[in-house]
Amino acid sequence: MSPKARMTDLSDLFGKNQPETPTTAPAAAKPEPAKSQRKPAAPKPATKRPAPAAAPPAGVPRYLTLVRKELRITEDQADQIGRTARSLNLARQGQGERITDNTLVRLGISLLLDRVGDLHGTTEAELYESLGLTHEE
Repeated sequence: MSPKARMTDLSDLFGKNQPETPTTAPAAAKPEPAKSQRKPAAPKPATKRPAPAAAPPAGVPRYLTLVRKELRITEDQADQIGRTARSLNLARQGQGERITDNTLVRLGISLLLDRVGDLHGTTEAELYESLGLTHEE
């Protein structure tokens, strides 16, 4: 056998001269579940104002029963809310519960929701005006 013939024989051993055939079956891709089998999307929150929350279960801090929501306010609003919360806490002289910035924001949201029928406009300034408030930027 010539050296060249041996090289051809070796290449045959490695499958270089043979048609490519997969030695293992390709991994099966996970099929997409049918729409009817998919998990339903989380329900959208109701637009109606919820009933006042019941007292939290014993041993659970109230803030853990509330929904976390981020909001953007002006620096002046943040300063005024902070000063108001501190002032109210000093005035309560240790009685009652601690008043936080979040407490006052929730109060403001409740006031807004109580007057939602008066709310109309297409800009923030018009919305302020519809409630008899002055809009300061």
